[in-house]
Amino acid sequence: MSAIGKAAVAKVLPVPERFSTNFTDLFESLVPVQVQQALSQCDVRRQDIVNKEVSKLKEATQLLNSVLASLNLPAAVEETAAGEQLPPSLREKSAAVVEKGGLESLERIMKELPELLQRNTELLDECERQLKEEADSDSQLREQFKEKWTRTPSATLTATFQANAAKYRKVIETAVAADSTVRGKLDANREGMEMLSRGPESLASSLPSPSSGGASGDSPPVVTLRKLMEEVEAIKAERE
Repeated sequence: MSAIGKAAVAKVLPVPERFSTNFTDLFESLVPVQVQQALSQCDVRRQDIVNKEVSKLKEATQLLNSVLASLNLPAAVEETAAGEQLPPSLREKSAAVVEKGGLESLERIMKELPELLQRNTELLDECERQLKEEADSDSQLREQFKEKWTRTPSATLTATFQANAAKYRKVIETAVAADSTVRGKLDANREGMEMLSRGPESLASSLPSPSSGGASGDSPPVVTLRKLMEEVEAIKAERE
């Protein structure tokens, strides 16, 4: 009778690199400390360069806007519809000023400011007076009763109120300075505000006729300026 042959109970297989389909190597993204530091420095440097370039673009845009404003562009070469004397932007600005009450509304608001300022100042003065009165009372009672007076010191209890009072006092001082600045700008631009407040039709009648002088809307210099302004707007849009 022949001997029973050997049967392979288990088959030797090479060890796979990964035992599951969703295996994640925890050490795959690990890099030396020097590499990590270099990457961080690179990111900082790159961000610094980007910020500098963006700052240069903003400064260039501001300079461009100031130059255009000094040349009254693009308003000076704005096209007007047939039979229209006002450029669209000027008509829109005049309509917006009229809608908000015009110069009369501004004057009314400016006249109300002193009264509002006085009222706010009186309220703040009264709050500070009451805080001081409470602090004086606390000091007097503390001196009178000595160690028997276990109440929390007034300075601690009213610290938030004192800070808010100082903050609002600063706000009032800033508002007074701002009111003076606004009043100065209003006085300096009063004539223009009066013209805008009369509405687009009245404003158009106060302007010289386009045919009374200067280059016509279809002249080569005006056409060239309009094309340049389109390029300027495209550049500004790309920068944004």
